[in-house]
Parts: sequence; structure tokens; C-alpha cells
Amino acid sequence: MPERYIKPQQAVTHHANRPTLSRELLAMLGAHADVDASLLFVCDADGVAPWTLIDGATLEATGAERGARYASQNRLVLASQNAQGNATLLGGAGGLAAGTYVLRIHHVSAAAVAGDLCVSVRNVTDATNVLAPTTFSTTTSDGFTEILVTIRASDAGDTLELRIWKATATANTIRVDYAALHPAAARRMPYGEIPPGGSRKLTYAGDNVASHTIYDSPNGTGNVVETAAYTYEGDDLQSIAYTRDGKTATKTFVYASGNLDYVHWSI
Repeated sequence: MPERYIKPQQAVTHHANRPTLSRELLAMLGAHADVDASLLFVCDADGVAPWTLIDGATLEATGAERGARYASQNRLVLASQNAQGNATLLGGAGGLAAGTYVLRIHHVSAAAVAGDLCVSVRNVTDATNVLAPTTFSTTTSDGFTEILVTIRASDAGDTLELRIWKATATANTIRVDYAALHPAAARRMPYGEIPPGGSRKLTYAGDNVASHTIYDSPNGTGNVVETAAYTYEGDDLQSIAYTRDGKTATKTFVYASGNLDYVHWSI
């Protein structure tokens, strides 16, 4: 199954207006394996970069200290159609350089609803979309959605705004804990990788791969490093659900007019 990859631009730089992260925040986000030295942006409702609330969006206290179930003491709540939270990414002098970035959103919902979480990145300076509105299904298990965002040369240094909203009228409450931005080259997802000297064993259902298991030794032996299950719709691969190092991730394939349009991760 061919996939479309976006090659990161060279020389993604650090920026003068990179947020100052307290040790507390670094420790809190680190508990979710999300922070490294290349982090460029964080928005959590506690004011690292504040949410702007639109059309009924609210903030809700988590009732927990940082590092518990939720990373923030307050979170963005989207309970009605078009309720939206906006946050300004790095803008102006020293803003984001051209390149490919990973936008990572930590969220949980009251119900699993197809296409209910919508995300975009807007170039406020030029009134254009950097990331066109893209919808994702919500989940009742708190976790991450990761999205590739390509900053073009024409966007570099402009003021960019992250927008997250509830897209449908279906009864549901979406809670967004925080969003973070990294250069894509700094984010490494090992799912699907075979370690040196290891091996991958496949199982099939008809002509399609149904699952794989990755081992740390050759010939399908040794310790299990990763398991994964494949789902299909007709002949099209729809998703691969990975389990590795006690963590889970789902790689979803989205098609347009019969062709693979894009791939996204939920972690």
C-alpha cells in the first residue's frame, strides 16, 4: 500500500518567541511523552498560550493536579456545534519558519462521533488556510491526535492561529487538554519499525494482511516488540492499530475519489 509522505524542509530553526516552559510544565507534559527540546508551542488552558473561546466554548476545571489524568488544571470544553477554541501560534518577527511540523492535540470525548473534532490552522495575516479544516472522529479514551502541518514560505513569519471546534450537532462533549507543536523531524514514531536483528511476522485474511507481530530476534522468535491489527473497507486499507511499549497508536488512511489522500495518526 503506497503512502504519501511529506519530506520535512531543511533547517527548521528555533525561535526567539518560543514559550518559556516552567519545570512544572515540562515535567507534566513529559509524563505524556510529548516534550523535547524542539517544542515550539504549547496551548493549555492554564495560560501557557490561552484559548480564545467562541460560540459557547468554555473552560472546565479538571479537579486534578497536573500530571494526573489530565495535564492541565483547566481544559477547553466543546459541547455544542461550532463551539470553538482558538490559540495564536508563534507570530510576527521570529515566528514559524517554513517547514513541516507535527501538531499534537490531547483530547477525550463523552461519545465516539465520526467527524466531530475539526482542526485548522489559519494564516491571520494573509487570511488563508495553512491547514484546511480537517475532521477527526472523537474517542472516549483520552489520547492524542497528531496532524502534519506544512508551513509554506509565504506563511513564514506571519501570525498563525490554531482553531479547534465541534463540527456536528450530535450530542457530545469534547474536552481538549492541550495542543503542542514540533518540527516534524524532531518527532519520532517507532510504530512499525523492526529493531536491528529483529523480524516481522504477518498473518493474512484472504489476500489481505490481517496483523503483524514484530520480534527482537530473527525468524519470528524472541520477545514481542509490537503487535498490530489491520482493518479494510473493500480493498482499501483503512487503519493499522499498533501496540508497542505499552502504548497504542492508530494510523488511519483517508481516501478521495479512490486514491489515498492523506494519512493521520491518533496516539
